[in-house]
Amino acid sequence: MASLFPSHERVTARTWPPRPREALPAVCFVAMLLLPAVSVLFVLGLAAAAVLLALLDPRGRYGTLALLCAVMVAAVLLILTDVSLQQVLVVAAVDVTFGVLPWLLAFAWRARRWVVAREAADVEREERARQRDADIVRARERTHLAQELHDDLGHALSLVALNLGRLELDRSLDGSQRSAIATSRQHVADAVARLGASVESLRDDAVPSLASQHQNTDVVALIDAARSAGATVEVADDPGPDRLAEFGGPTVHRVVQEGITNAVKHAPGEPVRVGFDDEGRWLRITVTNDLGPKRARDGAGGGDAAASDESGYGLVALRERVRLAGGTIRAGEHEGRFTLAVGVPRLGNRAAVATSGPAPDPRTPTAAVETYRRLARARRRSAMYLWAALVVPAVALVAIVVLVQVLGMYEANRAELATDVFAEIDVGDRRAGVTLPEYELDVHDDTDPAGECHYYAVTSNPLDNGYGDSYRICFANGAVLSAEQLTPDQLSPERS
Repeated sequence: MASLFPSHERVTARTWPPRPREALPAVCFVAMLLLPAVSVLFVLGLAAAAVLLALLDPRGRYGTLALLCAVMVAAVLLILTDVSLQQVLVVAAVDVTFGVLPWLLAFAWRARRWVVAREAADVEREERARQRDADIVRARERTHLAQELHDDLGHALSLVALNLGRLELDRSLDGSQRSAIATSRQHVADAVARLGASVESLRDDAVPSLASQHQNTDVVALIDAARSAGATVEVADDPGPDRLAEFGGPTVHRVVQEGITNAVKHAPGEPVRVGFDDEGRWLRITVTNDLGPKRARDGAGGGDAAASDESGYGLVALRERVRLAGGTIRAGEHEGRFTLAVGVPRLGNRAAVATSGPAPDPRTPTAAVETYRRLARARRRSAMYLWAALVVPAVALVAIVVLVQVLGMYEANRAELATDVFAEIDVGDRRAGVTLPEYELDVHDDTDPAGECHYYAVTSNPLDNGYGDSYRICFANGAVLSAEQLTPDQLSPERS
């Protein structure tokens, strides 16, 4: 079956010239659309051909072409032959019910599967790209943190080496002591060199652009700058700059900066609340904001206002920074609010918690929710195809029935023979003395009556009991041979 019916991955395959397995059902479909329904088996065969064509032709090209060919042939027959419009419409009603409807349903079913599968493939591809970008952001943040470590630790070790150098020149020490100091100074210098080499091996050719080389630690100045820019920032329980420095000033600064930037970016005009909870060994930082009516639900990523980070992965970089600092981070939407909650340990307590817990998943909860929403939207969108496959033929069938009814009323009105006039017609009356309407009905009479027969409408009122009946008046040798009123069943007794 997999080789017979093409999958959604092969929809874009070559479609011209048509393959026999697709062209043959299309030709059969056209032929059966043009032929009048003669039995139940015929209409079932028409439905089977329509379904088979839709399954073999996922794009619907041959099915659409078959329908157009059927319409064009019907129009030519209507113009060049004596086929009436009512007969064509009756055949069209059967075609819509047992041909177009099954074809559209089968085609919509295939299209629904294809749309959902394509959306799932797109989501998977975008997720891989998001994961790849997140890995790049984490690698750059590690490189930047390594550079900071090199600068800070290298500076401290250089001071140690300088002090050791001064001790090495102290004449009050004996030779063995100065030799030990010289050895220690050399070890420190070698450590600084190895540290620089390690950092250099982590760096790319390009200078990391995630953050500025200058590390700002002034949280108060950061909040004042945000307020000056028009943001409404509320601060609760600020422990002060000295206490914040004990938890790593640059990290705390970066957390508050990312929280405010994310709020201003995704919920402009909404107030931002920054809260601090000093637990002694841990500092809990919470940045919350209302989502706002037009919150862009594209994940929890935010930009960095102080740097040229426009990748949308600000929180990814912050996660890595907090993790390397031994802290915890949680970010997501809940009850109409977005919350960034970060826990940072004291600098002296980081050794005990640096390796605790697995690395957080860079895929935020909001990204997972967005993936679910996209697939749900794809399913709803594809379900509309099935509804359209039902509604379109239904509307077309109703239009055909109404048109047949209107045409029948019009023909009956033109060929209506008054009841009192018909009552005066007797067998044997001369044809010249019989007054008949100018137009007559196009009736298919299976009874094969004798003489030259003409058919007229009993009434043009569809609510009358005689609507649909016909007067049949037959002439022979210039005189009335018979005059009778017949029902449709009497005209076609073998169909009754």
